[in-house]
Amino acid sequence: APTPYAAPSGPAPSAAPAAPAAVAPASGKPSPGEEADYNRALKLALNGKPREASAAFGEFLTRHPHSPLEPNVRYWIGESDYNQGNFSQAAQSFTDVSTRYPGHHKAADSLYKLGMVQEKLGNTAAARTAYESLIKDYPASELTGNAKRKLEQLPR
Repeated sequence: APTPYAAPSGPAPSAAPAAPAAVAPASGKPSPGEEADYNRALKLALNGKPREASAAFGEFLTRHPHSPLEPNVRYWIGESDYNQGNFSQAAQSFTDVSTRYPGHHKAADSLYKLGMVQEKLGNTAAARTAYESLIKDYPASELTGNAKRKLEQLPR
């Protein structure tokens, strides 16, 4: 379940995409305008409108380029792509969040979703890598148990 600040197709990414540099999201509290724009986009995502949500989250990034909500927004863009069946694009978004925002709670969530996306794309090795990274890097995540179960179910 999302927290209040929980936040185009191409070829399938390789098992080890080039990692963007890690960045720290802007610190501090989001402005009331950021919160309003984020919540509007999140509502679209949660109400089953992934195309509209993706557009609203993209607009958020344009209007608030240095927001502390950026990792959440990028995660939800990935969710929107996933829900539209744009698995390659979703994989890019989830990879972006997990590599650019290490330690952020959405990085752990993104690794889990990245594993799911890679499974959908038929890339078992990349799915395994994502689940293993989640377990290793975020042992306290609520998704760690799910990742362990997913690993057990993956074909060798």
